[in-house]
Amino acid sequence: MDANDMCLYFLQAGISIRPSAIRFLAQYITEHSSTDSAENILEEVIRGTRELSMGGSSFLEESQVRRILLSEDEEMKVEEPKLDQKVRRAVEESIIVLSAYGDFPYLQRDKHDGKMKVTKEEKLLYFGKSQDKITGYRNHFDMLEECLHRDFTKYTSASSEDALHSSSEAIEIPYINNLLGLKTTVRVFGILLRKEDMRYYLEDGTGSVKLLAKDVEVEKGFFLEGHGVEIVGKLENDELWVKRINHPRVAQPTLPKPIDMDYFGAYSYATKRILNSEPSDAYSSLPESIMLPHDSGNPKEKMLIALSNINFDNPRTMGRLRELLTGIEQLQPRVIVVMGKLFSQPQREHNELKSYVAQFAQTVGDFPYLCNSAAWVIMPSLEDPGISHILPRKPLPSCLLEPLKKRVKTVVNATNPCRMSFYGIELIFCRCNLLQYCKRLNIFQSQHEDFQNIAFTVMAQRSLVPVDRSYIPVVWNYAHSMGFYRAPKYIVLGDLCNSYEQEIEGTCVINPGNFAKDFSFSVLYPLLGKIEPSKLT
Repeated sequence: MDANDMCLYFLQAGISIRPSAIRFLAQYITEHSSTDSAENILEEVIRGTRELSMGGSSFLEESQVRRILLSEDEEMKVEEPKLDQKVRRAVEESIIVLSAYGDFPYLQRDKHDGKMKVTKEEKLLYFGKSQDKITGYRNHFDMLEECLHRDFTKYTSASSEDALHSSSEAIEIPYINNLLGLKTTVRVFGILLRKEDMRYYLEDGTGSVKLLAKDVEVEKGFFLEGHGVEIVGKLENDELWVKRINHPRVAQPTLPKPIDMDYFGAYSYATKRILNSEPSDAYSSLPESIMLPHDSGNPKEKMLIALSNINFDNPRTMGRLRELLTGIEQLQPRVIVVMGKLFSQPQREHNELKSYVAQFAQTVGDFPYLCNSAAWVIMPSLEDPGISHILPRKPLPSCLLEPLKKRVKTVVNATNPCRMSFYGIELIFCRCNLLQYCKRLNIFQSQHEDFQNIAFTVMAQRSLVPVDRSYIPVVWNYAHSMGFYRAPKYIVLGDLCNSYEQEIEGTCVINPGNFAKDFSFSVLYPLLGKIEPSKLT
């Protein structure tokens, strides 16, 4: 029985199986052909699959086949396939920059078992369909609900006697429609929104309730329309009087190992490169996705420098940039991430903008290491030239960066946001004036510092830009690339406000500062877990 026959055998049983699992099965059948038939082995796997949770994947993984066929001791003895070892080594010894329009994981709630499943869309229409907007909102709500309500058994049923008569503490209920008839203080989760009557409501998939607020206890974070929030309050005359409001609990969710290892797509991209196969349609026209090989030296000592709002057309900024490059030439950073706003006045003529890039390229060209060994990642803001004012933001027009590419060996024309695997450490970069939007649109005022509020809001909402889409529009087919289910090690948010760093549940949220204003930037040593906020004096 060859590989095609085995695939067909599983498909007839309603199971999709990974090629790596087929290879392992072929090897296992060959080794056990004297004691058992191929059909009996495949039937054993099918029976075990139906008893085994797929763990969020729509495909039968090799690790699951091993778990079915091998005892624990045998499984420990089986070596990993050479390809897997080679891919893992490649990821840990290189830098991979991935586009927001690439093979990004897509999280959806399964209609049958209610569990969140991770899939990877190979190709999506750029503009999509009208239904995609509804799907985008629905998927984000499901993701937040999954983070918050992972264990539904801890919630008290609204019909229980304890829920109806207890008044000593808030009763947690899973859905808004369970509020009916309750006279005690409750805790409920939903989406904060404002309807046509200009009143605020809390809504989920089962219903909505009008909110009334007075002397509200506000926890850490900003609270905007469209946010998923927990509210503690009491229902009176079909209106919920808010006593306390807070964001969902921030906790790192667990994913099955194959999905968790490749949640941000670095392993898939490395596998395609190693196999020398043509990239999928999602990558076919995306030069902004790139894999940089390991250079000499210890990866742990390799640094990454992040700058935001650099303004190529500002003579004062370019003068101070030369001072910065003079210093970091000796430090030899592996990657320099330059985030917009790249031009203070992007409405200029094309040739004039290109001349400013040429001046920047000439400045960089005076430093041999930065030209030949460092990788420059150029990431535009919403205001920069090109397809602007919509996220994910397409890269700069490639013709604008031609002068830089002539002088610098490695230039990555990145999307906004973009993902990076830095020797196996995951980072996300996003450039948006987030604090400005959050302060202007905030509904409930927290007493915490702005930088604490912004970092906590991003992590709790699992969104790089937790602002209603009527203010910052998105490409709905790719709205999932603006969020994250499992957080990376670093989230770098380029903003116009002062620099900050805030660690939440193992993820460090960083703003390198406004270089055009106070010449601040950040130096990261990702493998050492070290961050150095810096500023030119």
